[in-house]
Amino acid sequence: TRCRWIRAAAQVRLAWDQGWRDPFSLGRGTPLTWAELQRTVRWRNRIRVVRFPLWTAVLLSPTEY
Repeated sequence: TRCRWIRAAAQVRLAWDQGWRDPFSLGRGTPLTWAELQRTVRWRNRIRVVRFPLWTAVLLSPTEY
């Protein structure tokens, strides 16, 4: 389990270095729930999911925001 946490955290750090961001850090107009993110192709195509043992990190593409 510890290795899965370390691996997932490393993936999130790498994604942040590449410009990916969580929806809460992008400001107004960004959908904040999974249902809102899945509602339109515009957001659905920009999602990256990183699975942790107890939760999931959702990141949005560095392009188009």
